[in-house]
This record gives sequence, C-alpha cells and structure tokens, in this order.
Amino acid sequence: MLVAIAHANGVNDTGNIHFPFVTEERELDEKGVRNKLRGLPVDVKALVRACNPYRNGGDQDLWGLGALANIDKHNMLIPYGPVGAGTNFIGIQVLGGTLVGGNVGDLLEGVTFCKLYGAGTLSHGIIEISADVSFGRTVEIFAFQEAVPVLEKLIQLVESIVETFAAHCFGK
Repeated sequence: MLVAIAHANGVNDTGNIHFPFVTEERELDEKGVRNKLRGLPVDVKALVRACNPYRNGGDQDLWGLGALANIDKHNMLIPYGPVGAGTNFIGIQVLGGTLVGGNVGDLLEGVTFCKLYGAGTLSHGIIEISADVSFGRTVEIFAFQEAVPVLEKLIQLVESIVETFAAHCFGK
C-alpha cells in the first residue's frame, strides 16, 4: 500500500519502503524507521503513525500482524483439540494392553490423543479425532489462540487500514 502511494507521489526508488513495526512509539522517530517512509507525503506518514504500529501501548493486533509477517510460518502453527470431547473410540478392541485417552500437555511438543500400554495391540474399529490449529509461542500476543479467529480479526484490521489510506490518498 505504501509503495503504491509512493509511486502515485512520484517516488521511483521504493525498494526500502515498508510499513514500520516497532516496540516503542519513540522508535518511529529513529532514522532507520524514517527511511522506511522516505519520500511519502507528511500526511501519509501521520496516518502511519496514527495506526500505532508499536507493541508497548500501541495497537497490539497490528504489531502482532507485523511479527507474524516476519517469522517462519511453518514452525508456528500447532494442531490442538479437546482430548476426550473431540476424540471418539468406536468399536476398538484392545488385546493384551490398556488404551487410555491422551493429555494435551505442552502444545509445543504436540498432542497425544491416546496411548496403548502393555504389550497390547489394537484390533479393528475407528478412532475419530477432531482438532483445530492454534498459534504457538512465537508471537506472544497470539500464543495458543485459535488461528482462524485471529486471522479473521487481522483481515478486518488490514481492510480498515487500507480503506482509510485509500480514502485519504486516492479519494476512494
């Protein structure tokens, strides 16, 4: 969005233009952050600042979105589900052992849905398991929250920001 605004204002070198995400509001005034907004009109820079893209005292969801955008997404989503309520053992026969429901435990280690103790084996039947996907600890603000509702909230946030900038800069 900022690159499109920069182009519309005659800026050709947009390689370093980025929406800034910082920890403290005061960091928005640092040279490195100001360079991310180089060439943008003063009123657009004020709109960026009004979004409060900083963690401490700013818009937590927006800051979290910036954090999510800059990490390895392959290692931050974890399956989880209510063990027992979301797990059904239908017609399962345990031969020579004991089958017990699992425990969610530390989600970073994954989820155990059931354990077979002893020298037993399972003989026919159906195990039905339901699970959701949540964020891991990588972005503390969203830690262990269900991914879909968080992502839906972030979509609304981004749409609102884009609409605000579009109306201000392009009259749309």
